[in-house]
This record gives sequence, C-alpha cells and structure tokens, in this order.
Amino acid sequence: MIIDNLKNHPLYERNDYWAKAFEYLRNVTMDTPDGEYELAGKDLRAVVATYKSKPYSEGVLEAHRKYYDIHYVVSGREKIYITQKSKCELDKEYNEEKDFMLFQKDTRHDIIATLNKGEFCVVSTDEAHAPSIRAGGLSEEVKKVVIKIAVEKV
Repeated sequence: MIIDNLKNHPLYERNDYWAKAFEYLRNVTMDTPDGEYELAGKDLRAVVATYKSKPYSEGVLEAHRKYYDIHYVVSGREKIYITQKSKCELDKEYNEEKDFMLFQKDTRHDIIATLNKGEFCVVSTDEAHAPSIRAGGLSEEVKKVVIKIAVEKV
C-alpha cells in the first residue's frame, strides 16, 4: 500500500498504464462528471464519484483479485481502513463479474489513513480496504476518483 500526494506522481509511473492513470488524475477537476471512464480499455478504468462520507458502521471491507485500486481525493477528505486479506474473515464470497469480496469489519486494521484533497492511496489485491469513511465527527461531501489497474498491467 502506498499513500502520497499527487505532486509526487513521477515516483510511481513505472509503465504506460501507471503514467496514464496519473495523467488522468492530474487533469480531473470538480467539473469532471461522475461516471466510469475507460482509459485503456478494461485494463485501466477511472470511476469518478461524489458522495457523503459515512460512519465506519456503514462502510464495507472489500478486496479485489483482478485490479489494483488508486483512490484519489479531488475534494473533501475521508478515511480508508486497510489490512491484509489474510487477516480477515470472509463475509461474502468473491463475485467474479464485479471483482470483489467482502470481509467481516471487526478486523484489526493495519492502517487507518486520512486522505485529504490531492492525496492518493494505492491498494493491492492482497489488501482489504474500507473506503469512504468520514474523517471527522461529521460526514462531508467527497469527490473521488478510483483508478482500476489490471493486475497483469501493474
């Protein structure tokens, strides 16, 4: 797992897919419409969403097999809880079509990171994560991009 500020993107551009991902993030704005965008077919996609951050009790602890995630906060802030999948108890079996599985949330998390505007977090397929959690006492509006990079392109 990596947590950093977008200004440090050159450190992570290890191939064309990562370079395209960070180029997209550098150009996304508050005016970018919510939706899903293919950046290099199904191997590299961006999901743009605007939502209210939620209490941990309403979050889900999920993991993927086919894609790494880059969670990037355009505006607002949120917490993301991260732990190794091997430490988690499965709650919902893997869904091949949607590429996710859910875990029990009573897991002790290895990392609890607050992502502020301009910051990103890379989550690997070995990690379970609970994103979109409110960072303070109250929920706030967050605009975020999740880049999905196919494992074989990492």
